[in-house]
Amino acid sequence: MSKIKLPHASGNSMSIAAPATNPASDLTLTLPATIGTAGQVLSVDGSGNLVWSTPSIAVIDQWRRTAALNTNNGENFITSDWERVDGVGQGVLGTGMTESSGIFTFPSTGIWHVTFNAYSEVTSGSAVTACNVYTTTDNSSYTNVATSIWSVPDGLATYEYGSGSANTVIDVTDVSQVKVKFRVYSTGNVAWDVSSAQNRTWATFIRLGDT
Repeated sequence: MSKIKLPHASGNSMSIAAPATNPASDLTLTLPATIGTAGQVLSVDGSGNLVWSTPSIAVIDQWRRTAALNTNNGENFITSDWERVDGVGQGVLGTGMTESSGIFTFPSTGIWHVTFNAYSEVTSGSAVTACNVYTTTDNSSYTNVATSIWSVPDGLATYEYGSGSANTVIDVTDVSQVKVKFRVYSTGNVAWDVSSAQNRTWATFIRLGDT
């Protein structure tokens, strides 16, 4: 088996070897004409060309609510008091989301997994308790694309608790047009629990790959 041997000045070497089994035909891998940028990896385009590419999961980001919010037989789009998670051991991968008045803008195009988790605290029960993910593709009209619904019974204790998780996959073809926001709803008097140190009512954004 033939190989290309690259000796080091100190004596040892590194080799690039032909495949262990005989290929069906002659093969050529063509190197790219640039050295790429930080964080990129070499991949193939299916035609024997090596190209620089950014790994598919390039962004993971989380945001949480930090201020009290109540609903009573009504809905509320969460338009304020968001912060990026910054607790012990928590962090973000890549260029994260931006938020303004509860509307989240994606940093890059791609296929994104979006999850909204909500934690409800109830004193008198709530038959219908819900959290939702809304998205727009024109930076104007929003559509409910994911819903989680649960019931919190009354009389179990001084406080009753419940939680839901709504998630969807968003095809972000244009970062100026495709955005998301979040809503909560309850038929009873619900305090949506928050924390500046824990994820209680929070959103997660993960870029899965190119659009």
